[in-house]
Amino acid sequence: MIKTRLKEILEEQNLTINKVSNEAEISRPSLTALVNNDSGGIQFETLEKLTTYLDVSIEDILIQTKDEIKFIYKSTVPLNSIKKAEEAEFKKETKENFVQVNPSDALPFKAFIIENETNGEPFYFAISPLEKDKEIFGLLINFYRTDEKGNKQPTEDLERFFAKLSTKGVINFCNSVIGTWLQFYGEIDDVYNQLSELIIIDMTIVEGTGKIPLVAYIKKKKRGKGIFLDFNFFEEISPIKGDQKYSDLIEFINMDTDSKYSNTI
Repeated sequence: MIKTRLKEILEEQNLTINKVSNEAEISRPSLTALVNNDSGGIQFETLEKLTTYLDVSIEDILIQTKDEIKFIYKSTVPLNSIKKAEEAEFKKETKENFVQVNPSDALPFKAFIIENETNGEPFYFAISPLEKDKEIFGLLINFYRTDEKGNKQPTEDLERFFAKLSTKGVINFCNSVIGTWLQFYGEIDDVYNQLSELIIIDMTIVEGTGKIPLVAYIKKKKRGKGIFLDFNFFEEISPIKGDQKYSDLIEFINMDTDSKYSNTI
């Protein structure tokens, strides 16, 4: 995949998009799209103006990257400490903008996305059981981003990411993170006896406009212990379009079992 290094070059030369736009006579929207690598292509005239104005070569601006996307996540509560965290008493005083809850009520994960060898900004998601009855088991997967003080931060990049996911991409995500959640939740309670035949999943982004509802049948594995989620019915009725080619490139990685990226989060 071809991407630009325009953002890095502008930072190195202490230039702003407005300054380059005015002096190189390139539209601001075009420059912004190139800086964010959101452009579908680059016109030769624009490229020529940039190389002349910035005094760089084409090879300095355009680079070839690997077509790969990694969604990497890790529980903020270690698996070997999950039961202790569940039984611990909360402190009466907590940091401003932070709420303490039991892992069984909301299990938080920290995550980031590597796209074309570029690390995205870290964010969080929490998995919470909503309903537990004989017919339906509900889960909420809530995505958010905060600073060190708990203040909400922009999540437009997350909305763009999930808008690109195809039905299969969303299913692959759910299979990965819900499988991890079941492993953790099983350390606290006998989760398999609480599950019903049907699971409803709501994926939402805090302060965002997107919401992805899913439904799956819970089935026991024919061999060994455990269950698997059958999304065949959902695939037939899913209104999700997304980008199948983009979704096929995504690898979902659980750092609780894969320590390759342990120094990144």
